Amino acid sequence: VIVNLSGGCDSAMALWQFLSYLKEREIELEEIRVLTGVDKYRPTNEWNAREIFLGIKENFPEFPLVHDIFYYWKKGDKTIKGTNKDLGGTMRLGS
Repeated sequence: VIVNLSGGCDSAMALWQFLSYLKEREIELEEIRVLTGVDKYRPTNEWNAREIFLGIKENFPEFPLVHDIFYYWKKGDKTIKGTNKDLGGTMRLGS
């Protein structure tokens, strides 16, 4: 199962409710992959998502949670504002 975690309260609550639902019904999954996309121009959601993920993982230790983070920018917008530096066209995956 893949679940989005943006770093905001809506996706955090959705993940919490999903895990609560699984726990109540004693549903076991092989893996729950939590995915966070980080906009290069708004990188603060990465910190928020990491902190939320760690808190949720601590409260639901019985689930095999994995957090993947990827970085992106808007199509056609591959330069850093105020410079001519090209960011290239690749995406970096990290956790």
